Amino acid sequence: MLRKLIPKIDVSLRRRQGIFEFCEDSECIFRLSVTTAAQTPAVMNTGLPAEARIIEMHFWNENMPKLPDNGPDLAYAKRLRRATVSSLREIAAYIQQPDKQDIKMLIGVTFLFHPGGATGAERFITGLGFSSLPYDAYMNRVHRFWENIYLALIMWTYNKATLRARQVFSMPRTLIWMTRDELLDRYGG
Repeated sequence: MLRKLIPKIDVSLRRRQGIFEFCEDSECIFRLSVTTAAQTPAVMNTGLPAEARIIEMHFWNENMPKLPDNGPDLAYAKRLRRATVSSLREIAAYIQQPDKQDIKMLIGVTFLFHPGGATGAERFITGLGFSSLPYDAYMNRVHRFWENIYLALIMWTYNKATLRARQVFSMPRTLIWMTRDELLDRYGG
């Protein structure tokens, strides 16, 4: 019963936060929201002016490649990389629309790695062209606590195997970003 309730809560939260599906590709793994640098305090550390419009990526849980029960393997890594690159190409096409010319940066907040850890996840993200910085300092403890519970429920609902290696109450957050020019240079086709 809870597994059926979580997607409904997720839809409601996405609507409230202005998160939308920007393309029709069933393999796209990101949804987006449009905001300003001032609304995401960590972005101010990248040198972007407060009024700059940015887009934030959010995982499209239903489209994420399923992690095998025995953990990630080479086939999973290839599927994830292919889906990520394809999704970044879709985002690059999206920001080239006439009414999106003022988008200055693509950001995301992830719990997959913490900067400086030299993990496979960090190498994957930086290999895609993203820069990163720790994000936990920008979240208060209560927000982080409830978000951790929500993330655990989302993972349990859509991709249960991803919970295996996670300590739910201590998932560090990392801000990742790429400027508009970097995104278009790499993925603008």
